[in-house]
Amino acid sequence: LERHQTLRHAVAWSYELLDDAEKALLYRCSVFASGFDLRSACAVAGSDDTDDYAVLDLLDALVRKSLLVADRRSGRTRFSMLETIRQFAEDELVGSGAAEQVRAAHAHHFACCETDVMTLWDSPRQREAYDWFGVELANLRTAFRWAADQSDLDAATGIAGYAGLLGYLVENYEPIAWAQELVDPAHDVDHPRLALLYAIASLSYISGRIEAAVRYSDAGRPVLESDRAAVPY
Repeated sequence: LERHQTLRHAVAWSYELLDDAEKALLYRCSVFASGFDLRSACAVAGSDDTDDYAVLDLLDALVRKSLLVADRRSGRTRFSMLETIRQFAEDELVGSGAAEQVRAAHAHHFACCETDVMTLWDSPRQREAYDWFGVELANLRTAFRWAADQSDLDAATGIAGYAGLLGYLVENYEPIAWAQELVDPAHDVDHPRLALLYAIASLSYISGRIEAAVRYSDAGRPVLESDRAAVPY
């Protein structure tokens, strides 16, 4: 539609005023599905030795140029972009040839959040872990889907494991289906997280799938009792 073209031209005009570093960070951050914080932005910024302060300066510049929105209401700054801008930036990401690399970085980042989030959960600040899950669910979903579609079982099982547990405890059962999706491919390669996947998949009884839950439980018991089981929580 003509009005959509007008919006796109306006975004393109603003984008062309950015320097190369600002452009790169903007299109890399288009992989986030529900906003992001500084740590997440650094994870997709494209360098192993990324300087947090340098990334923060770029984010601040993008906010001042109205290409990002900064939300500070929770006491922690979270960034997001309007969907029109995100779609434009995503097109630029694809055009850059870095889309696969950035999406993989996004998935690995959320897989690596497991230790910190579960440490937080196993502490007096447990409520913060549930809040984090609620805020990041769309990103977890996107990260899981990418990892699963790319057969990256390490990242996919990492996300499905802790998201399944946190989701179950706040009555969000979507990640249980993620674990169920991974059971067969993980079984085929005897993945070290197989026992955890069976444990999360067996929670399907909560949604009334009793027979499926029993099957997962029965199949997982020998794995759980074996020396190769890896259930970190």
